[in-house]
Amino acid sequence: MLSPVVHKYQRKTVEVDGEVLKAALKFVKAGNTYRAAEDTYGVPKSTIHKYRNTDIDQIPSHLTQGRFKNVFSEAQEKVICDYAIDISRRFYALTRKGLGHIAYSLAVENNLPHRFKNGAASDKWVSLFMERNRHRLSMRIGTPTSLSRILGFNKPAVYKFFDKLEALVGLHGFSAETIYNMDETSTTIVPVRFSKKHVL
Repeated sequence: MLSPVVHKYQRKTVEVDGEVLKAALKFVKAGNTYRAAEDTYGVPKSTIHKYRNTDIDQIPSHLTQGRFKNVFSEAQEKVICDYAIDISRRFYALTRKGLGHIAYSLAVENNLPHRFKNGAASDKWVSLFMERNRHRLSMRIGTPTSLSRILGFNKPAVYKFFDKLEALVGLHGFSAETIYNMDETSTTIVPVRFSKKHVL
């Protein structure tokens, strides 16, 4: 299993409440100055100015004024997680690079402030995203899955396999440590390079 690299960062600045920022933005759009909004709501005018063109509904519940901040709201990150889980159930692998491209596209389409470059989120962002969503997502080294294998993986076939396994275990008295998978080794679904498949 390939574990994501987690970058630890000690926060040196306080968080800004998203609801307070929304109120400050509405205050400015009503014709008041950034200085007045800062004095009224306690949100730095630089932060208000930074989010002046952002859709208010897209502003996350908490923001930071430090170097590292969340680009997406919790709801938006959930959408990314749901997408990753959905395609994995369809037997497609989502790589770290692919996740970075998805994050970039989502940020651009929703006009969200970001520092992504070259059409993708950085590896550091991907690592932090995986850390925030570690209860839902994990990185693994994949193995290839053919169409015939996908179609053959159904409830009747699985039941048939375990019925045969149970019969053999009962017949020969096999113990757990004597049962292991000899099907294949040295295989991968990473499309960059294909390794030679060895079947025993």
